[in-house]
Amino acid sequence: MDPDIVYGVVKAIFDHTDEFADTHPAAKYWSLKHRPVSLAVPYHEGSIRYFKEKGLWTSEAQAYQDKMLRRQQGLLK
Repeated sequence: MDPDIVYGVVKAIFDHTDEFADTHPAAKYWSLKHRPVSLAVPYHEGSIRYFKEKGLWTSEAQAYQDKMLRRQQGLLK
């Protein structure tokens, strides 16, 4: 998917979480405070761009991203 589109979606979600926090019990966890550091798949480059802009992309996140990318490559073989 186009990185600019993913960036826009991630930005829209995290910049407006207060507007939909009461729409579902799990929605309160859609915040930068509660964002997952580790997922079962690599982060998309568009979301990484947003997290970097917010100063939230850490060396820990990058190390995990690298691990997930290596895992993904192994699974594709």
